Amino acid sequence: MDAASAEPAEPTIAFVVPYVGSWPSWFPAYLQSCRYNPSIRWIFYTDCELPSNAPANVEFVRGSLRDFGHLVERKTGLTASLELPYKLCDYKPAFGLLFEEYLDGERNLEDAMTIEEFVVPVEALKDGTVRRLD
Repeated sequence: MDAASAEPAEPTIAFVVPYVGSWPSWFPAYLQSCRYNPSIRWIFYTDCELPSNAPANVEFVRGSLRDFGHLVERKTGLTASLELPYKLCDYKPAFGLLFEEYLDGERNLEDAMTIEEFVVPVEALKDGTVRRLD
């Protein structure tokens, strides 16, 4: 499938990707990888500058590390301990709750990712299987 010319599939999976600071130099390539996975909805929680060329299946939720701590406290009643960005991953088990307003009931929150994880072109099928497209 040529993602540049094909109509994007309706996303059936959602990945929440928290990232604060500044995008790495290779982030445009990561966005291209997202473009080639149109059945996945990518939700970046970030304080980084928003790219102008993001694919249709990529969304950005604006927020800082401090904002994230407030979100944790508001949604869970727990005091968040977030002094360094890498500690965002400690809250992965709560991402479904923390980001519920961004997650459509028809989509699955599969996992929280880091942008260091490699993404390959896949298609999520209605029966729950995933087919690799390369």
